[in-house]
Amino acid sequence: NQNTAVRFNVRSIPTIMFFKDGKHVDTVVGADPRIKTILEGKIQQHLS
Repeated sequence: NQNTAVRFNVRSIPTIMFFKDGKHVDTVVGADPRIKTILEGKIQQHLS
């Protein structure tokens, strides 16, 4: 959705944004061969 992309300043695909309690807390931008490890780390970080 273009409006959502503008609202959150998304300029690259893929862009994965993390929200906690309705607030933006982190973003991962771009393709990376380590994406699984990166995402697992971000999820663990924001669940604690």
